[in-house]
Amino acid sequence: MNWFPLQGSIRFLMLKLDGLTVKLTYEDGKLAEAATRVTEISPK
Repeated sequence: MNWFPLQGSIRFLMLKLDGLTVKLTYEDGKLAEAATRVTEISPK
């Protein structure tokens, strides 16, 4: 997991697992935004 400081008191966290990304954005210590992106998994 990586924390990225932005201007002021805004922070965001990105977690990437195989085929899944989760982004959490915090403002003043409170969760302001949550987003996900999933890569389509094809059966082999």
